[in-house]
Amino acid sequence: LTPVTPAQQRKDAGLAACILGLLETAAARAEAPGALGRGGLEQLEAAVCYFLQRFQKVNIVGGSTGAAPSPMYIELQALVGLRDEGSAAACIVGKLLHNLK
Repeated sequence: LTPVTPAQQRKDAGLAACILGLLETAAARAEAPGALGRGGLEQLEAAVCYFLQRFQKVNIVGGSTGAAPSPMYIELQALVGLRDEGSAAACIVGKLLHNLK
């Protein structure tokens, strides 16, 4: 495997920010009159859950090492306010809890 560069981490953060922003938009649309059909909403939910599962496997390694934040988390903080693994994990748990309602 080739090492991930800071530029690649920033791009990954931009993509993650788009998906995380989609979470809020999808939740609002699901409750709005004339929302997506049930099939469309289920497909969107499946895609988001797949992304979150992969994001967790790659970017949340369990516990802070005290090291400086990666370029990805610096970018995520600027874009959506996720500053570290803990805040990313809290976002994922929040999505899981929302789905359980």
